[in-house]
Amino acid sequence: MFRINGKHGLAVQVISTIDWWTIGEYGLVVVLCAGVAVPILLGIFYTKEFQRLFESAPPLQAELVERPPDDDPVELTTQTGRRLVGSLFRHHGGERRGLIIFCHEYTGNRWMFQPYVDFLRDDGFDVFSFDFSNHGQSDSIDGYRPLQWVTEHEVADVDAAIDYVTSQLIATYDEIGLFGVSKGGAAAIVAAARNPHIKAVATDGAFPTHSIVTIYVERWVHLVVAFGGLLRMLPRWVHASITRLELARIQRRRFCRYPHVESSFRTLAQRPLFLIHGKRDNYVRTEVIEAIFDGNGQPEQFWIVEGAKHNQSIQVAQEEYHDKVREFFLTHINPNKA
Repeated sequence: MFRINGKHGLAVQVISTIDWWTIGEYGLVVVLCAGVAVPILLGIFYTKEFQRLFESAPPLQAELVERPPDDDPVELTTQTGRRLVGSLFRHHGGERRGLIIFCHEYTGNRWMFQPYVDFLRDDGFDVFSFDFSNHGQSDSIDGYRPLQWVTEHEVADVDAAIDYVTSQLIATYDEIGLFGVSKGGAAAIVAAARNPHIKAVATDGAFPTHSIVTIYVERWVHLVVAFGGLLRMLPRWVHASITRLELARIQRRRFCRYPHVESSFRTLAQRPLFLIHGKRDNYVRTEVIEAIFDGNGQPEQFWIVEGAKHNQSIQVAQEEYHDKVREFFLTHINPNKA
């Protein structure tokens, strides 16, 4: 039995205090180590299946369109010397209002601008469209095989397109808007977030890499990994940590780097940004896009198209689609010319 009073009681109190601090410190160390070790160990355990999941191309192929009759190819160069092929399509008479740079989807090419923004030429907009690297007539990157995920290679291609139209005096920065589809939309968002001179950005089906992959990990881990049911019970930060760890490995092996599209989304939410998204898009669910903003401000416009799957909004609601895109760019690019 311990004595409370006297020097022995004081000694017991001191020892007790030291013990509690020691336990607390050890507990904190254990928690911190677990926070680092758990994602690493799970990532090592999950690596092969994660890579298989991430590197599987989706069953989505762009519906190519025929070459327009007024196509006049030009060559432009990225900052690393890579050759891209693009085309400038002039507005149809009247006063020139500005320029739209079109960024095509994965497996597409520069001629795919036609259903999306060709009609804007009647409103005084020039359109500049280009083939991304490893697409169309542009150069391919040694060792890089593109997938549906946007990388810094595609962002550099958008930067090169912006530099080209400004250096050739085709347009000034304040006259430029970007329009991108799916992966091209993500590249446009990242490029515009880094370039405050871009006036407005519209996208169709753009999506963030890290958030989408984290959701894949949460939803499908139980199907591909032993004890996956237990892994599904882990908090979101563990799955997000696995995603970051695995993407770091994959990008070294695939000769690319994946930009954090979520940060760019939030940056552009404070500027003219028009997001188009299909309600029936099972590849990029609507709630994923909505969750990105979550208290950080919504984009100026977020149009959810009923009945549309991924990249199919233009087919489902073409007339309304054109009306909304036209209104957006007329509002934010040289509105004084209205």
